[in-house]
Amino acid sequence: MRHHWPAAISFTLLLAIAAFAFYYARQGTTAAEPTAVGTAEGAQQPLPFINHLAFDPTNPQHVFMASRAGIFISHDGGRTWNEYNRGLADTDIAHIALDPYRQGTLLAAGRTRGIYRSTDGGSSWQPASAGIGERPVSQVVFDPRTSGRAYALSPTGGVFRSADGGQRWEAYNEGLEGLLSRPGAVSFLHLAVVPGGRPALVVGTTAGTFRREEGGATWQEVGGDLAGKGITSLTVLPGSTTLLAGSDRAGVFTSADGGRTWYSRGDALRTDVVAYLLPDPANPRVVYAAAAPNSGIVKSTDGGLTWQAVDTAMAEWRWGRILAGVPGTGGTVYAVTGEAANRLYRSDDGGLTWLKPMAAFPPLSGRRGS
Repeated sequence: MRHHWPAAISFTLLLAIAAFAFYYARQGTTAAEPTAVGTAEGAQQPLPFINHLAFDPTNPQHVFMASRAGIFISHDGGRTWNEYNRGLADTDIAHIALDPYRQGTLLAAGRTRGIYRSTDGGSSWQPASAGIGERPVSQVVFDPRTSGRAYALSPTGGVFRSADGGQRWEAYNEGLEGLLSRPGAVSFLHLAVVPGGRPALVVGTTAGTFRREEGGATWQEVGGDLAGKGITSLTVLPGSTTLLAGSDRAGVFTSADGGRTWYSRGDALRTDVVAYLLPDPANPRVVYAAAAPNSGIVKSTDGGLTWQAVDTAMAEWRWGRILAGVPGTGGTVYAVTGEAANRLYRSDDGGLTWLKPMAAFPPLSGRRGS
């Protein structure tokens, strides 16, 4: 027999169920997602100072942000952001790396102390600084050639290596002792893994650039035009052993032999200060540079030999800070600009046009969602 509930009772019951569900939903998500932020439509507050962006190679909608306010993750291509700081003792995060062999495993570098590790896609974090201690860490890098191998760079402590996916670390500084013995005088700035027949690491410091081949006993200072110069950014062109280095005093340098020798290419830039370099994941001949101040975001279509401005109409470009390309998207690039490094732009056509930060980013069309 069908029962007919009075309308008043039905409505009251529905309200009670809805309130109950809302309360427990908030109890279950508050720790992991306490604050929604973003520069897109619906944002509740501005973005913080952004230090780094990283992407899930299996899903370009997932964007990971390292900032001075912790870690934020977008599941919709940068349209909205949520905070994921559970387990972080240091919320000034300099860098994020995703393990290419273990889905959901990430490392985060604390700008004031240590490393954190997540095995659940960034929802929670655990300290992973054994062997590094309380040193500041500026960069973490997984080796794409070897499962479990990772490297970390400390501005004051040099290079560290892990063989277990970032849980424990050991110093990897043979040959760099002279730099480390001058506390406060030398800073380690950027690290890159060079693939190829003779894999190597290249590290840039304020006192020169050094290279170490896989299996090599020590680090060796590189030659050519880069000898003795400090660098601010270091990148490997995809599918090659060609490297580009950005300097804070002499523009851009290139190396075609895996980082052994370098040649200056900075004459084409309007500034000697290069804050960041990014090869376009869709075309390794295309390289973007954040050349701050004044020059802003510039682009090369010949592997860094010549450069052109991408958009001179937007004043924020002169404060170009960070660039990040999304693998597998055919030219999607993010740019962080502004004096406070909290203006986030996105281009879906290789830098020809840019979506402004206060307008809602549309979904990444034709690409897999979260």
